[in-house]
Amino acid sequence: MQKLKKVYPIILSLIILLVGTHCKKEEPEQEQIEVKILTPKDSSEVSGTLEIVASVYGDYSGGQLNLMIDSLAVATSNNPYITYEWNTDTLPNGSIHTLQAKLLTDNTSVLSDEIHVKIVKNKLDLIWDKQIGGAFFSALAIDNSGNIYLGSDDSYVYAIDPMGNKLWSYKTGSAIYSAISLDYGHIKLAVLFIQPSHLMM
Repeated sequence: MQKLKKVYPIILSLIILLVGTHCKKEEPEQEQIEVKILTPKDSSEVSGTLEIVASVYGDYSGGQLNLMIDSLAVATSNNPYITYEWNTDTLPNGSIHTLQAKLLTDNTSVLSDEIHVKIVKNKLDLIWDKQIGGAFFSALAIDNSGNIYLGSDDSYVYAIDPMGNKLWSYKTGSAIYSAISLDYGHIKLAVLFIQPSHLMM
């Protein structure tokens, strides 16, 4: 009996410890902070003035958000988002640049993924490319339907549709070096200047 009296306090202490551990509330994990560049997207081809947008996601409680281009800070914000207008006109065509955002807090710094963009200037889509007639030295004319009229040094006037197909050709008396004019009040192709001293109707 004496032995049991000595064991009781130990058992009681263990029970209290186990109950206290079981009842203790688990503290929720702190939400991880992320920094993302929203625009532009990675591997984009850009030109002119480009808007860069970055934002902080998670438990934002303050800090300084920096935007960097090629590791140089170009904009700073004390808000969980940042925008920046980036003029790319002076940058070499085909050059590749790295964008990144960084959040600085009292405790740590968080970096976004790197975004890589390529500068592409004067990007045009070729619709068609065809060899028609000889050399062309004069300005062309275009009617309301998109048909093209031009004169060549092979002495022909050519009419070409918007897809580059030849509609018709007309042989004149000599090579054509001056512009074609359209007279919409009479016929589509009304006046053609062949040489400064010649006028054909």
